[in-house]
Amino acid sequence: PPRSTLFPYTTLFRSMREHGFDVIDEIAMSLDELKNEVQRADFINKEGFVLVYDNGFRVKMKYAEYFRLHKIISNVNEKFIWESVSQGKPINLDNIPDETFQFIKDTENALHEAFDLKWKEINQVYIDIMKQLQDVYGMPCAKKDFALIVVPKYKKISGVLFKLFEGKYDIATEIVWKMLEPKFEKGASGFQSMKIGV
Repeated sequence: PPRSTLFPYTTLFRSMREHGFDVIDEIAMSLDELKNEVQRADFINKEGFVLVYDNGFRVKMKYAEYFRLHKIISNVNEKFIWESVSQGKPINLDNIPDETFQFIKDTENALHEAFDLKWKEINQVYIDIMKQLQDVYGMPCAKKDFALIVVPKYKKISGVLFKLFEGKYDIATEIVWKMLEPKFEKGASGFQSMKIGV
């Protein structure tokens, strides 16, 4: 097969412009300047650039910000957002496309609302149980008496109730977030969609 020919940039630039094509700029940079360019914090809406060596060898480089955005957009779903929200880690929304931005914000709000509702519901159960025990045994009550009410009647939320009883609120919070972990469910159409847990 014929060998490819590497034309000088100036020749290509002139020829392509004459035929009405847009031509990218040629920029001479040192190695240190290239390192800084790849890591630039401001997003210039470009994927990257191509390094061309004197011998014609070429390497395609991508901006660090492009990798960050690509990772977010590629992995964005309810589960990804739940992992960040449940751990209290903010998602960097800089330069995110509008539709992705809105999906993330809507899902974050839905998760926080679901958590607040579940937390309030469980805490009300806990308050009712403690009032019931106080009326019968006085305060403080024994854990075994607490268990006699919780285990048979509130098995699904027993883990949270016991942590509340022990004063381990951080762990109780983690358990509630785990309850809300999004899972795939098959809808009436037969297609699966991810739903926030309840």
